[in-house]
Amino acid sequence: GDPATTLSFRWGTCPSGKACEAGSTDFTYADLQAHMRDLRDNDVNMKSMLDSPGLSRPAWLAQVTGHFALEEVPDSVQPGSHWRRSINWGIGGCECFAFGGYDLVKIIDADGEPLQPAYDDFIEYMGEVDLFVWSGFKTNTQPPTRKRQPTTPHP
Repeated sequence: GDPATTLSFRWGTCPSGKACEAGSTDFTYADLQAHMRDLRDNDVNMKSMLDSPGLSRPAWLAQVTGHFALEEVPDSVQPGSHWRRSINWGIGGCECFAFGGYDLVKIIDADGEPLQPAYDDFIEYMGEVDLFVWSGFKTNTQPPTRKRQPTTPHP
């Protein structure tokens, strides 16, 4: 089958012009590295991302490079609850075109409690869809608390 893609984070100083506070060094900015085959290589280019066994892409696609980052948004309701996932593409290592980024917003805190206003916004957006949300673990050894909300049975 196709090789698995592994993503790793390289935490560093937040550059100017990003969502995080410029110059901050307290885990508010990370470069995301994509490893298609070898964990030592950062393969964020169109050729490596589109290649698959038996279907080779033109070599020039390797010059279409990308830069992925994770940036904490300073106005978060709670530290670590709002992140910008930026995606930039370009030619030959100059990734100057923003394309396809999105935000990651935490809706439940470590105690399983709603984090407002993001929780209500999410519930309104999702409507009547059945949801499963994992709020994580309070500690490394403690399983998450499970809370059931009343639901309307489906016919």
